[in-house]
Amino acid sequence: MRADGRLLALGSWLVRGRRAAGAGVSALAAMGLVLLLSGAPARAETPAEAFAAAESLFQRGAYEEALTAYRDFAARFSDDWRATQARFTAGFILQKKLRQPAQAREAYENVIRHDEANPLARNARFHIAEAYEQAGDAERAVHEYEKFLKKAGRHPREAEVKRKLEFLGRRAEGQPSEPPGWAYKLERKQWRRNQPPADPAEKRQRLKTGGKAGRPKSAESSRPGETAPTPPTPPPNPEQDNKEVKL
Repeated sequence: MRADGRLLALGSWLVRGRRAAGAGVSALAAMGLVLLLSGAPARAETPAEAFAAAESLFQRGAYEEALTAYRDFAARFSDDWRATQARFTAGFILQKKLRQPAQAREAYENVIRHDEANPLARNARFHIAEAYEQAGDAERAVHEYEKFLKKAGRHPREAEVKRKLEFLGRRAEGQPSEPPGWAYKLERKQWRRNQPPADPAEKRQRLKTGGKAGRPKSAESSRPGETAPTPPTPPPNPEQDNKEVKL
């Protein structure tokens, strides 16, 4: 019988005992009730409830608590079909939300070790390589990206990985190359932070003319690490020169 059912049964017995034998029996009944409830085991949490709780924490942005919940789920319900997803999501939180690439790699390797046949294991291989790239270890990142191409087979990220390998190869040779994906966005963001603030008068003028507020358009269009191109000087107009002479 569940704890709440036993509570109702003891409550009824308590009332009957008090009526029949007075306060002495009532006190004994109350003591028995306390002892029973203190020793009553809590209802076991189902895998569905535990996983839903972890998902709820993730959706609310409580990433550290969600990480603990996913790890706990994978440990308690290792045979459940959601265990692989819990391990993978733990790696995702560590890599994308908490910015801990070393621990993220361990989490992704845990995914592969427990369920290599799962499609999430192929995604884990990609993120292992990406975590090395984020940490600045280009050589190991290239090795892991190449391993991904060999073992993942046909995969939606195949073209992206080839672009990353091309970029990393060019950078290793000292050749200029536009970073693909998140790397380019990160470098451009850092470059923008190093630019001088826009002139207030120029900013107001651009707002009046409908232009984008902030830095000059020529500077916006240049790539990180490059200076804005100087507009070419227009060629001389012979007719205009003749008019000026006549005047």
